Amino acid sequence: MIAISPYEANELLPIIHKKKKVQLHIYAPRVTSSMRSFSDLTFHSIPDSPAETWTVRAHARTVLNLFAGQLYFDSKEEYESICILLALSRAHSDAAYCQVDGFVPPAYHTGRPLPFTESKIYILKTLIGLQQKGMSYYRTHVGQILNAIPLSEETLSVMSS
Repeated sequence: MIAISPYEANELLPIIHKKKKVQLHIYAPRVTSSMRSFSDLTFHSIPDSPAETWTVRAHARTVLNLFAGQLYFDSKEEYESICILLALSRAHSDAAYCQVDGFVPPAYHTGRPLPFTESKIYILKTLIGLQQKGMSYYRTHVGQILNAIPLSEETLSVMSS
């Protein structure tokens, strides 16, 4: 999977139409709670592809959503995947210690290996702040986890339904 800009997609469109093993999928991060999610990459593709024939790996989807600036989760599983990826205490209940931002340092972790040796929360706050161009995102799902506020069971059950 390769992510490209709309400009690049338009430039490559003639080539994509000629290739049999290349597909172009529309994607946009979900930035409002009422917005349709495009993270399954089945909304529109070139050439046209039935939704049941295309699947994107869960980890690739998680990373794409996070770095594209998606602010709302589609499911409890997606929330848990983000917490695991960022090594946050909500995903590691066996952690003996966590930092103020929720990060569990490897020295205090007793479960599966952590993907990072230090917290990436500050970097993500900076990235999402730039993507939001000064607009507040603190009440969103991602805003809450980046501010060390676990999502409630009520919020998670609404996401899954």
